[in-house]
Amino acid sequence: MIYVKSAGSLEEIKDVNLLHQSGGWSAYLFEDINDVKSSWLNIQPSNRQLLGFEFLNAVQAKSPMGMQMYYLILEKEGELAGLAYFQLMDIDLDNSVRKGAIPKSRSGKIRFKFKSFIRSKINIKLLVCGNFLTSGDQSHHFVDSSYEEEGTQFLIDSSNVLLKQVAKFCKPLRGVLFKDLYNNNKKQQDLFIANKFLKTKFQPRMVFHLDETWSSFDDYLAAITSKYRMKINKAKSKIEDFEVRSLNADEILNHTAEINELFEEIISNVSFNALKFPEGYFANLKRELKEDFDFFGFFKDGVFKGFFTIIHGSEEMEAHYIGVRNKDNKKYKIYFNLLLELTRIGIEKGYKRINFSRTAMEIKSSVGAMGEDLNCYYKHPNPLFQSLSIYLFRLLKPSREKWTPRSPFKKNKTELL
Repeated sequence: MIYVKSAGSLEEIKDVNLLHQSGGWSAYLFEDINDVKSSWLNIQPSNRQLLGFEFLNAVQAKSPMGMQMYYLILEKEGELAGLAYFQLMDIDLDNSVRKGAIPKSRSGKIRFKFKSFIRSKINIKLLVCGNFLTSGDQSHHFVDSSYEEEGTQFLIDSSNVLLKQVAKFCKPLRGVLFKDLYNNNKKQQDLFIANKFLKTKFQPRMVFHLDETWSSFDDYLAAITSKYRMKINKAKSKIEDFEVRSLNADEILNHTAEINELFEEIISNVSFNALKFPEGYFANLKRELKEDFDFFGFFKDGVFKGFFTIIHGSEEMEAHYIGVRNKDNKKYKIYFNLLLELTRIGIEKGYKRINFSRTAMEIKSSVGAMGEDLNCYYKHPNPLFQSLSIYLFRLLKPSREKWTPRSPFKKNKTELL
């Protein structure tokens, strides 16, 4: 704990929780989002549901193991000006990064063994501005776009102060990471680089920009080529005798063992995963978010075969976590079918975008999603180790997966958007 004061109104406790002040700006730090509920609700962005109070409060109640949350309320000249969200992550690189197949070449084998040895010796904590549970810019928000440049600089300065505070009780703390900021913000990029942050990218997130003229799945099918319609029909025929249905919180809990098994099999295939969820994570999301969260299960003859989850927003639908066994996916094309189900739901609910998140980029592009690169900015707390950490970071981070973008559309989709 950095601060223990957590009762009373915001005005009564915020001075105790003052983290940093500079140039008319003030940052107040809290470890429980309920302490700042009214302020957060007052200024949270309407079109970024994963930065909203309801989602963050639900995650806080059932947070992944090894994760600590910090919430910042930002004021300018005494007025609410913004908010930010940090996660303190416990990362075991040996278990978080997928090793992959051992290369055949002698030099490849030596490099593989060296990287594996280094990872086995590293267990770190990382302060992340953003959300490790999702992809996309969910790190901070300012109430006025005119605050963006000076507010971001103040947030960077505040993150350095927070890093020093956390480092007093958290060892080994290895830096701060601003996660998934948009690639097209040149001023923002220049600002982080000027503050000596390392810019890096991971896998692109896959976003499906839905055509506003579509009102049904049939409209989508009419827009794609006959080749892809045949592929879809063949995949859908594999699950003709499946039941796909929504589960409530109690039903989700009843299937906890199967959900854990399916989810573990999925995350074992991804290149990087630092999360281990507590039992009841999905049931709690359903209980707290109600109609803003959906959990769908695939059943065959009453047997639980897979699931997918959705977090609903105002403009963007978040395809949250999924689960399926590799052998069932191979036989029934469950993964492809759940992408089609997500597409159908997104269209019928009138969303502008579906965030399919990272991984499996090629198959997601075959449905219609396009890759979107996002920037991450990393800085070590000790300038002497910054250069070394850059090389270590590049050595150990997961390799970007090679993939071939596909498009199912008769026309180039990018020309329609």
